[in-house]
Amino acid sequence: MVFVKGQKKATKGSTQSGEEKTASTTPKVTKTPTEGGDKKRKKRKSDYTSFSTYIHKLLKQITPPTNAKSNEKGDRKFTISSKAMSVMNSFVHDIFDRIATEASGLAKKKKRQTLHSRDIQVAVRIILTGELAKHAILQGMTAVNKYNPTETKN
Repeated sequence: MVFVKGQKKATKGSTQSGEEKTASTTPKVTKTPTEGGDKKRKKRKSDYTSFSTYIHKLLKQITPPTNAKSNEKGDRKFTISSKAMSVMNSFVHDIFDRIATEASGLAKKKKRQTLHSRDIQVAVRIILTGELAKHAILQGMTAVNKYNPTETKN
């Protein structure tokens, strides 16, 4: 835009000598309901998986039954602190990650892209030791057989 002496500069809101506004002027922006906060935002699902419900169920299973006569309420409830639950949750995530990494490495060595139950079983034997590994393998085998009873042993 070239200005001649004596001609006024056009401001954002004004027009030049009766001409219509050009595209160079910016239109007024109004807020949409999402920008203004009038509308409720959708709650985003957390990416973090928590095992707290399963830890509570396991705690309920392994605690010894109480005698109804010794306790007035009859059923005694056991609780776990939030810090202890956080530690247990981190522990489960760590063990899961180690087993998954080891099992995927075993599958890659065999040049396969699919994890089999045998890969998980061998990974558990490598990661866990002694009685804990035997117990975990036994529990895993019963879970696989319960899920797919027609599958034959490898």
